[in-house]
Amino acid sequence: MSILNSGAYYYIIFYTSFNNRLSDDTTRFFLYDYIDFRSKSLGCNIIKIGGDEESVHFAISIPPTISLNDVICILKSSSQNYIHKNFKNYNFFWKSDFFYKTFSEENLSDIIRLIDNNTIPNDLTFSVKKS
Repeated sequence: MSILNSGAYYYIIFYTSFNNRLSDDTTRFFLYDYIDFRSKSLGCNIIKIGGDEESVHFAISIPPTISLNDVICILKSSSQNYIHKNFKNYNFFWKSDFFYKTFSEENLSDIIRLIDNNTIPNDLTFSVKKS
């Protein structure tokens, strides 16, 4: 049986705005957990999540019942609100742009390696969209 359920698979990167950094590992891990929790409430599946002080990288399976745009808007707004509510020492905002790339299940191990290494290889085409 497949790890992934039916739907589309995306590699997504959110970037922090205004040079705000997620410099505290604890805050970053709570943010990852929140994004995973919120994704599940939308019927999505976070396959892998990681990042650094300035970005969050994740692979996600999105069912055909919800659009990529809706998922992005909900995850960005709710996670930003989560940080504001629970970590008051952070003046945290996401940039309006984000990166995404579709992938197939055959490429899952490569995508997981990208997230683990927090890198984007030169052979990927960037697709930056406004949320």
